[in-house]
Amino acid sequence: MADISAKEPTHRVAIAGGKIVLGEKAFEQLMEGRLPKGDPLAMAEIAGIQAAKKTPSLIPLCHPISLNRVLVRSVPRPEEYAVELFCVAEIAAKTGVEMEALTGLSVALLTVWDLTKPVNPA
Repeated sequence: MADISAKEPTHRVAIAGGKIVLGEKAFEQLMEGRLPKGDPLAMAEIAGIQAAKKTPSLIPLCHPISLNRVLVRSVPRPEEYAVELFCVAEIAAKTGVEMEALTGLSVALLTVWDLTKPVNPA
């Protein structure tokens, strides 16, 4: 783990974004609220926030930090049968917050996939 003891705390923001293509049937059921496991976008928001908070437990040598804010937002892309997700992490600290944003985004995307895969099994 890097020594950050001499650094001054600064305001830091990281934004991570990604897209998951679901296919027509799964996308339509998602938008209509008809998926068997519930609302993937609401669950992805909570899962992403939880994951961002657990980043130091998941990524070796990642500094444990106190997050000021984590947001997970989704943007439907009907022309692609896809959903874009964004995770914003914010902190005032001696180290960056990009790993938390990326971890939050990854778990949010995984959550959407897990909750829509019964409609379009691989």
